[in-house]
Amino acid sequence: MNKAGVDVEKLSYVEKVVKQLNTDLGDGSGLTKKAHMEEMMGPQPTEEITIHAPNQCKNKGSGLKRFVSQREKAIKEGNKRPRKCKLCSSNVHDARTCPKKNNSSTSDKNNSSTTDAEKNKSSTVDVTEEVEVDSGNED
Repeated sequence: MNKAGVDVEKLSYVEKVVKQLNTDLGDGSGLTKKAHMEEMMGPQPTEEITIHAPNQCKNKGSGLKRFVSQREKAIKEGNKRPRKCKLCSSNVHDARTCPKKNNSSTSDKNNSSTTDAEKNKSSTVDVTEEVEVDSGNED
């Protein structure tokens, strides 16, 4: 339009060409934005995308540490010797969490309370002797 300037003949020619283009190309308003993008780039993939976001970066104070992969962690755990219970020789737990210990400890507590009382009775000694105390004055 700017090139046509104010000349009426050139402006009418531009108008005529624009109308001709509209009739040749048709009206493009029937396309939505999504349909227009599909025409330009092809249809969008319908499969589920399995890409995950990367691990978050740690900027403060841990610049030299690297992330240890799950595989490396599993290898380290596999090399460790499993815990073994000294009470029942099972590899599932250790002596602190042994179910046999819990059963025997409750009965031991009942027995130990009576033995503690008996020990206290026998440990008390009757002191009936009188001790003379010197006053510190010697004549």
